Amino acid sequence: MRNKIRILFICQGNVYRSAVAEQLLRQFAQDAGRADRMEIFSRGLQGFNGTPKPRFTNLRYYDEEWKAVKGTLDELKISLEDHVATPISREDVAESDYIIAMSQDIYVVLLNAFPDNHSSIHSFGEFEGSVDGIPDPEGQTDSNKHRMTVLSIRAGTATIFKHLETWFENGH
Repeated sequence: MRNKIRILFICQGNVYRSAVAEQLLRQFAQDAGRADRMEIFSRGLQGFNGTPKPRFTNLRYYDEEWKAVKGTLDELKISLEDHVATPISREDVAESDYIIAMSQDIYVVLLNAFPDNHSSIHSFGEFEGSVDGIPDPEGQTDSNKHRMTVLSIRAGTATIFKHLETWFENGH
């Protein structure tokens, strides 16, 4: 039995959605005294298997989106300023217990790219009874839309954390 569970969040570029989910799950784990039992990280599809990497490696370089979301991130004590977008690797997938796709389109790509890991791959929305997950807010400049995106990620991540708590309670 491994003493840590590995949770991997994946979105398109690992610039926004998966990075926010990673930070929020770290907060939940820290607050519950479970940080030492979880390895939480995030990756993106862009840059994997020869695809182009994101235009920038950090959300703060996307000026309009950054201005629209920074207040909500600060309010929730989410820091992405040191985050560097990283493409997913086969090793990341092979070594993860939970691979959580931030949206349905990412989920489908992961199922096709990693057929041997189907049992570990989940859609973010499935933890709340939805198939959609979190839509990519790329290009959005409305701060209310960004706020709703971050709050939706927070709510979904809280549900995922509750699921993981059950995993721990069952002796893992």
